[in-house]
Amino acid sequence: SATLDIFKSKIVKPSKCKDIYMYGCRKYAMIHAQLRMKCSNLKAHLYALHVSDDEFCMCGYKCEDSRHFLLYCPMYHDIRNSLMTFCNDNDIEFDLENLLYGKDEIDYDVNKSLFKEVQFFIEMSRRF
Repeated sequence: SATLDIFKSKIVKPSKCKDIYMYGCRKYAMIHAQLRMKCSNLKAHLYALHVSDDEFCMCGYKCEDSRHFLLYCPMYHDIRNSLMTFCNDNDIEFDLENLLYGKDEIDYDVNKSLFKEVQFFIEMSRRF
């Protein structure tokens, strides 16, 4: 390479972080990111990090992970309805992938609204 900058540009990989990951209130955006990276305060994440002795949810389910928390835990059934309604109204499949990562095929503003709904769910759960 002719210059140091050209050399650096060839070896440094661009960040894969999407702008949408920075959206929302910092506190809940960070928890949202932790759910994506499997390093939140959910019991399965703590168990995998050898911080907890078990991964059981307080509802009695065997594994409190992101999937269980966002999609199935009966403790959050009532607050989950708003999130499900948003997904249904916007033709977004209510699945873990979309809730954690957004959906590339939809408009950026709709993704922002989806993240807002997910982060509101996180806040209302009072789990973190």
